[in-house]
Amino acid sequence: MNNLAKIALTLLVAYPALQGQIVKDSNSSAQKAPSAPNLSESVNLRGFKSKIFTIEHRNPRDLFMAIRGLGSGDPNALVQTNDMGDIKTITVRDFPENIAVIESAIKRLDVPMPEAKAVELCISVLWASKKDIPGEPVSTALSDVIKEISNTLNYKYFREAAIITSVIKNNSNASGTVIFGLPGEKTLYPDTSLFKWTMEPDIIKNNDKRIISGQFSISYGNTTHIKNAYINLKVEEKLLVGTATYGGLAMVVVVSAKEL
Repeated sequence: MNNLAKIALTLLVAYPALQGQIVKDSNSSAQKAPSAPNLSESVNLRGFKSKIFTIEHRNPRDLFMAIRGLGSGDPNALVQTNDMGDIKTITVRDFPENIAVIESAIKRLDVPMPEAKAVELCISVLWASKKDIPGEPVSTALSDVIKEISNTLNYKYFREAAIITSVIKNNSNASGTVIFGLPGEKTLYPDTSLFKWTMEPDIIKNNDKRIISGQFSISYGNTTHIKNAYINLKVEEKLLVGTATYGGLAMVVVVSAKEL
């Protein structure tokens, strides 16, 4: 038997034994390999802490909206609020470093509310006509507005329908109603003579000298004349927000505001 035949025979004999050894080693490795650990669960069990924060000045739910993004995001973390009676708390369960960040944020945000800001809103409702009409004369404080309306809309006679004042605080919405009829009308019917107004401010006493701004709406009787018009009032400014015609009459609404 030549050398090449001897080598081939040796490989044929050795291959089955070698293959068996490879399979055996592979099975052994599979048995010894540990399963992948649940890192989230193991870390949580080792590293989570809990802390309760007492809230003294602000609404816990408002603070929750501000701090909820500061947690770790782990599914086992917790931020919970309580606002029942005198007990106002926020409970946090998370990693210590996240609790420290949340605690720092609560200290910055849980402070007394600033002093209430307030303005007095004045709504002047006028009747305007090209012919003389009965009624109360218009205040001289509106002389500049009347002059402008006369030049622009060609009305000559003006009478006061209603003067409405309302104090608005802390950007809270305000609304009101008043009943008045057409000039010279003696019988008033609420369904046709009811004037309604609403103000939804978004700024009160801003640094750029605006006193108040926001959405303003008015209606008279069953008709909405202005809906969610955005007004922006500055110091000692009188704003003509709209007119509406009733035959030969026009309803003119002027809005102003002053600081309190």
